[in-house]
Amino acid sequence: MANPVESIKEKSKLIRAISSWQETIWYPAFFALLVAISGSSKDFVYIPLFWVMATLVIFSLIFSRLNRVIFVPMLQIYCAMGRDVIIDVWDISQNNVIGSFTTAGLVNMIVVGVVLVNAIVLRLILSGAFKKAFAKLETEPGRKSSGILKSFTFGLIILSIAALVNGAGSDSWSITNIWIGLLIATGFLFFFFLSYIIIKSDDYDIRSGLKTKFIEADRYIYVNLVFLGVAICIQVTLLLISLGRDAFIYYDNGLVAYVNKSIGALGWGQYILIGMELAVCMMAGLILAHKESSLFKTILCHSATLIFFIFIVITKCRGAIVSCAFIWAAYLFAELFSKKKAGVAFLFILIYLLLISIGILWLVISAGGLEEAGEWLYGFFRFARGKELGGRLELYKMGYNDFKTNPVAGVGFAKGSIPGKNFYSAMYHDIIVELFGGMGLIGLLCFAAHLFDYMRYFAKSVTANKLLSVLIPVLIILLSLTDNTIWYLNMQIFYGALLAASSLCWDEEGSGPLRKRTKAVSGVALAHR
Repeated sequence: MANPVESIKEKSKLIRAISSWQETIWYPAFFALLVAISGSSKDFVYIPLFWVMATLVIFSLIFSRLNRVIFVPMLQIYCAMGRDVIIDVWDISQNNVIGSFTTAGLVNMIVVGVVLVNAIVLRLILSGAFKKAFAKLETEPGRKSSGILKSFTFGLIILSIAALVNGAGSDSWSITNIWIGLLIATGFLFFFFLSYIIIKSDDYDIRSGLKTKFIEADRYIYVNLVFLGVAICIQVTLLLISLGRDAFIYYDNGLVAYVNKSIGALGWGQYILIGMELAVCMMAGLILAHKESSLFKTILCHSATLIFFIFIVITKCRGAIVSCAFIWAAYLFAELFSKKKAGVAFLFILIYLLLISIGILWLVISAGGLEEAGEWLYGFFRFARGKELGGRLELYKMGYNDFKTNPVAGVGFAKGSIPGKNFYSAMYHDIIVELFGGMGLIGLLCFAAHLFDYMRYFAKSVTANKLLSVLIPVLIILLSLTDNTIWYLNMQIFYGALLAASSLCWDEEGSGPLRKRTKAVSGVALAHR
């Protein structure tokens, strides 16, 4: 019996053309442009754009040959949420985060989200993706890839279970703890398994002889993140323009200025979250620069990461700014390890350092001297507020005291010593302290088990490909040492997607990295089955 979808495609040149276009990098690029406009606008713009994006996604789910197109909305649409009012960031962190949207805007975003999730699940069911994902594929005669339960899922599963039992036995426990724990557990597990199923089922189809020019999964994720970073930079630029002079705080002669974070917020996040997301996109750009064979594309990737760094500084996200040192050092080490583009890496690192030096020199001149510039930087990093580390140590002490009240399971995500109606604001701004204070020894041990499971898998045989694939998950954990990074839903999407991509990439390193295997599109693998 003929496939009705294929019959429709066969009869329509337009559908074939759009479907083919969606299998190129121009689809995520165009989607990112819609995200940039939508996330910078009010409801009369972002509502119709959400439906345009939903239409594109549903079209791809119907007519695309591979499931990989799901990564486009999955990685990008979170940042498409616009805003209808300018809300002080402290209102956002202390009160209701949905105050940025009109009722119509919020309802439409929820409806679009439900439609897309159901469409994606339906696509995976009808395409047989679940069965394909758990199949053991023969990578070469006598060698089969492992199923999902043999990858590093055990640690992630028990970490998610620990999130569900947060605060159990605490005097401050409430039903809210279950809902928040469910949100966090879903964030970790759902996006990992969804990404795993997408990649593995595509790999199954490619090995079965499906001819495609679609780029490999890990590279496709990095491409989406780079385009997303560009979209975020556009959003921040439009926000600064709309706020005008109010967007900046000026000192003395007006030359030394930084962004006014109190009113610097998009519909999907305030400047701290924006800066952290750009740091992830920056790392993705550098990894993509390593993977690209073209010098021109390599230069484009490095140019994008430089722009991301500038906007990280503009957002004044201190954790992200400090993380740039890790990003550059890790990238340089990976290039030296692979010996692929060490010279190019050194060149661009020198360019970054030169630009930073010029920026510091400009700061010294505009501030009126080296001592004054030092004082400005001291204040910029919140050392000069009468509170150690900008109040972070006080939060850590609160977390320790909360841990002592219930060492086994902590006080939970919803309660604790820190006041705040938004549960993110009630966290301790450090992943270790949050594990202790919010989840107790159970949370700490389960997270340690997750890391051990992950690194044990990584350490089987260290290659340049594996080293690069681990950098973004590690970066997200490092960013979580100064904020609530890993608990945010969008970061869990990135974390889960990269864990799944690296899981499959590492699974079959014996037969070559995923980026090499997916290019061998023929019936050879099928013949060995």
